[in-house]
This record gives sequence, C-alpha cells and structure tokens, in this order.
Amino acid sequence: MIAFEKVVLGYDTHPVLEISHLHITSKERVVIVGSSGSGKSTLLRAVAGFEAPLEGSILLQGTCVSKAGSIVVPPYRRGVGMVFQDLALWPHMDVAENITFGLKMQGIPKTQRDTLLDEMLNTIGLTGYASRTIDTLSGGQQQRVALARALITKPNILLMDEPLSSLDSQRNRQLREEIVRLQETFGFTLLYVTHNNEEAQAIATRILTLRPKEDGSGVHVIEG
Repeated sequence: MIAFEKVVLGYDTHPVLEISHLHITSKERVVIVGSSGSGKSTLLRAVAGFEAPLEGSILLQGTCVSKAGSIVVPPYRRGVGMVFQDLALWPHMDVAENITFGLKMQGIPKTQRDTLLDEMLNTIGLTGYASRTIDTLSGGQQQRVALARALITKPNILLMDEPLSSLDSQRNRQLREEIVRLQETFGFTLLYVTHNNEEAQAIATRILTLRPKEDGSGVHVIEG
C-alpha cells in the first residue's frame, strides 16, 4: 500500500529523517512516535504529497507518487485524507459545508453530497448538526467534523497528525476508540502521529519509532 525506498526527508537540503526500506500494508493502523523535530509530521506531509523527498521514492499501491525533488502525483489524486493537529476547519462555513467541501471540489452533485453528508453525520454521531457553526461545537465535536471531512471522500489512506493532543483524557479515550471503529468500518490504512504512548498502544496495530542516528548528525531513522 505505502512503500518508502531509500528515502531521505528534510527541508531544503537539510536531512531530518532517513527511511531505508519501509512497507505499510493495506488496512494497517500504524502509529509514529518520536521526539519533537524527528520528522513525524514531515513523513505525513511526504505521503500526502505536500513535500518531495530529498532522495529516494515513495510508492502508493505500487505507483511512484514522489521521487527525489519531485512530486509525481499531486495530493488530490493520491486517495489520501489528512486530519491536521489544528484541525484546519473553516470558521466561516457551517458543519455541512466543512464536511462536504472535498466533494464539492470533486464536482459531486449537491443531491449526492447531501446524501453522503447525512450518512456521515449519522456515522460520527452528529445527526442534526449540519447547520451548526464551528465555534458552537465542543473540541470533541470539532474533531468529529474534521474526521468526517477527511473520510467522506473515501480515501484509501488517512493521515492524522496529533489530532487529539488538545483534548482532556476522557475525550481522548472516547475519540481514539472512535478512530479505531471508523478505521474498521471504512477499511482505510491509517498513519497516525502522537507523543502519547497510551494513545499509541490503544490505536496501533504497529508502532514505528523515530530515533536519532548514532553518528550525532541530528538525522533520525525508523525502528519497528
């Protein structure tokens, strides 16, 4: 499903993360842990197509989507959804407009968008919230809207960058259980970044740890 072949990720010409060889299979829930600055978010952005690797190639379902210095397949053609740490919900749009934005950009007719919206709101437990504004929602409800927006386009891969870090422990537990349920329902492959070890253990079928290389270069490598 996702393959990294001799990949180096970083900024400009400065390497941050080396991945010699890594395969992630379909429907895995892979959690990525590591210290700040180790390249966790950079890895997600490379899979999404927002950044090109400095070296090597990234393949999705056997197709090369990025190679050294080049984005081969743009983000909108990768079948990848992403939930950012700050959620990136649009405050000037209501719940329905936020969730269906991706469908609208794909040219899906409104009648079909409305049907898919109703199904998604029911799935995430927010039936009746379509016309609510984002600022009237709790933190947990906003998380659900961000999940729904990412999932309504039916991505093959979902990337989540510390999505629960701002929630209290009770809401964190509730939402991570919801994430596992949704992953099992929709069958997407999950790449999930967190600093929370308890969260990682609860969600993951596999945990990858980003550790600094022993040469003191500041570059990290993946273990697990």
